[in-house]
Amino acid sequence: MAADAPDVRTLEVRGWLLRASEDLRAGRHDLTAVPPLLNDVAFHAQQCTEKAERVLRAVIDSLPANCRPQG
Repeated sequence: MAADAPDVRTLEVRGWLLRASEDLRAGRHDLTAVPPLLNDVAFHAQQCTEKAERVLRAVIDSLPANCRPQG
């Protein structure tokens, strides 16, 4: 692998961020329906949050042990 190529964790995080942004976009689109598709908006918001949580967990896991949050 080239020195400037992203590692597997970086690619994983990018993938989760892309999927989260797609859920956010879908939720925003569902709000434009008449009437708004509120159940779908809630679903996409929840999915976006779960994916963002995965990103946060991957970032925390990549920190040195002495820099990770305790508890």
